[in-house]
Amino acid sequence: MTVTFPLFELLPEDERQRKISNLKMEKYRAGQIIYERGGDCFDAFFIFEGRVRVDSSTAEGESVFFWYRRPGTMIGWWAAVGEKPQPVTATAADDVLLGRLKQTEFMDLVLSRRETSAWMLKFATQQLLAEANRIRCLMIMGARRRVAAELVGYASDSNSDTVEAPERIDLASRLGMTRETLSRILSDLQKDGLIKVDGKKIRILDMNHLIESTW
Repeated sequence: MTVTFPLFELLPEDERQRKISNLKMEKYRAGQIIYERGGDCFDAFFIFEGRVRVDSSTAEGESVFFWYRRPGTMIGWWAAVGEKPQPVTATAADDVLLGRLKQTEFMDLVLSRRETSAWMLKFATQQLLAEANRIRCLMIMGARRRVAAELVGYASDSNSDTVEAPERIDLASRLGMTRETLSRILSDLQKDGLIKVDGKKIRILDMNHLIESTW
């Protein structure tokens, strides 16, 4: 499967190939740290193979929550744009292949065209809003309410009562809970007749009452 990146896809074919050829390809074994929170790595990384786990942690190094980035996405861009130390730690969850771009080259790419600048602005804004919503949910919502709100959100986005849920560990990390807690809550919601769990698919049986669970 060919991996593409939105930022590069905005470029003309010849320039796109030239920029991609400038990437320094690096392999990391599963468990190997790519960069650490507070470190002085300001480069951007593009994921070609494997998953990267990104951890948000306290100053003492305790993980607060984490999420995964997959092929076709980029990491490290926050430090590259802000010229500040990395706010998170990135670790290879699998054996991964990354394309590394120096901070100056990354910013040249972003600022070279109106289209790439506009895309980066929208992307950064979306990421900040997502993190703001995550923090809000973690602060004011209990575990059951967070799960219910996430399912309602998925269903609304897809306009379907069947949710193609991501891997449980991904969903749990995004909601700031363990996989075991998520499984227990899904089981409780199923017992209450609100959902039907079938592998990675979750069918919403009673949307109105599920929405009420978020209040």
